[in-house]
Amino acid sequence: RAELIELAGRCGGPAWLQRHVRWLSELERDLIILESEAGAIRAYGILLIPELLRTEAYARVILTGVRLPTATTTVEEELDLLRGRQRHHREQRPRRRLHVILDESAISRHVNDVETMAGQLQYLIEQAKLEHTTIQLIPREVGAHVGLDGSFHILDFTDPSEPSVSISHSALGPLLAYIDLDDRFDKLTKIALGPADSLFM
Repeated sequence: RAELIELAGRCGGPAWLQRHVRWLSELERDLIILESEAGAIRAYGILLIPELLRTEAYARVILTGVRLPTATTTVEEELDLLRGRQRHHREQRPRRRLHVILDESAISRHVNDVETMAGQLQYLIEQAKLEHTTIQLIPREVGAHVGLDGSFHILDFTDPSEPSVSISHSALGPLLAYIDLDDRFDKLTKIALGPADSLFM
C-alpha cells in the first residue's frame, strides 16, 4: 500500500479524472492514476470483458445490471469515467502494450440482447488485430484452472525500479492484491489458445 501511495502521489492524475474524484475512493483514484501511467497492462477476465476493451453498449448493460439501490453515482458518470480511461489508453498506443486473457465464459455469457454482445465480440476481433494488443481465450474444455477464482489485472511500468501493481476484482470493486499475480498470469497464458487461434473460437 505504501508503494502504491508513493507511485500515485507523484501527480494528481490526468485532467479527465478530476471531475470524478469526488465519488471515487482513494484506492480507486490511485489505481486509475497508476493505470494512466502504466507502460503495459495485463488483464484476465473470467465472467466479464475487461473494462478497457468494453464497448459503450456492453459497459452500459453491465453497469446497469450490477447496480445496487444504494449506489451514489449514476451510470452516466461511471460511463464518462470509462470513456476517459479508454481514450487515454488509445492515446498511449503504440507505446503501451495490452495483453488480455479471457475465459470462454466471458464471451459466451448472454447480456441483454444479441446486438450488444455481437457488437462487443466484433470490437474484440478488431482490437486483437492491432499490433500493440494481444487477446487469448481459454476454452471451456480446459476445465479447472488457476483463473477460476477471479478476474484481475497487472500494471507494468517502463521504469524497472517501479514494481508492478496487481489488482484483483470482486463484488467490493478493485482491490490491491497482496500477492504477486505474475505467475498466475503466466500460467493462464500457457493454457490459453494462441492469439491467432483465439480469433476463430
